[in-house]
Amino acid sequence: MIPARLARDLVFARNPGNGEPGPEHAAHVLGRILTRSNPASFNQSVEMKRALSAVAICLLGMACGEKAAPTAPPPVTNAAPSITSMSITEFGIVDLSQFTYAASATDPDGDSLTYAWDFAGTAAAGSSGQSTFGNGATTRTATLTVSDGKGGRATNSRTFIVGSMTGDWAAPGPHAQFHMTLSQAGGAVYGRYVDVSDGDNFVSPPGVQGTITLDGIVEFHITGADRRLTFRGQMDPTGRRIVGAMFGSYFDLSFNGQSCLITKQGL
Repeated sequence: MIPARLARDLVFARNPGNGEPGPEHAAHVLGRILTRSNPASFNQSVEMKRALSAVAICLLGMACGEKAAPTAPPPVTNAAPSITSMSITEFGIVDLSQFTYAASATDPDGDSLTYAWDFAGTAAAGSSGQSTFGNGATTRTATLTVSDGKGGRATNSRTFIVGSMTGDWAAPGPHAQFHMTLSQAGGAVYGRYVDVSDGDNFVSPPGVQGTITLDGIVEFHITGADRRLTFRGQMDPTGRRIVGAMFGSYFDLSFNGQSCLITKQGL
């Protein structure tokens, strides 16, 4: 049996320097208990004192109601941003039209956001802006990536149409159908005309010459030894159709506003 006084001394063993539980003092008390219990088997060697100190620390933790060290809080999980709106001008003319783009996004963590745009290979930054586009595919994709700088990202995309006179066009001619291979540079349109019915090819001079405005208003002239034709029309939002009318003469035929549809061939 451990005497009550020694048990009390063990439980309330304190470091005399600061009043906190002291393992060395507790080991001394524990040694007195063991000596009283079995004096013959107890030896206050250095090894024994170390062992007693370790046991005392455990006993003090239990006796003093010592609490376990608090666990670390779980790591904070970064929440990705969310794109709430995105828009871009749906149709315009190559090199001429200003395409307006804009977007907004929110972040659950309140992080600062960056906006990166990819317009089929043309890059831009910021939540909004304007840009013109050069020759290329008629239908293009605008991709927006919003980043919070901590690995969180959100993406979205929109398609838009860039109309261009560059390419092959076909239209019903006075007798059959004529083809044009055209190029556009800024607002200027030029190229060659081929009448499918007889293989006429007016390349020079001057073939086909005309203009296109940023609103898609088209006018071009087909000239040759026996024809003076003018086409006036407007490109529709597909970028592949021009609805208009023909004026002028073709051999002994005259045209005064007959309707004419010109369509773009291929991609």
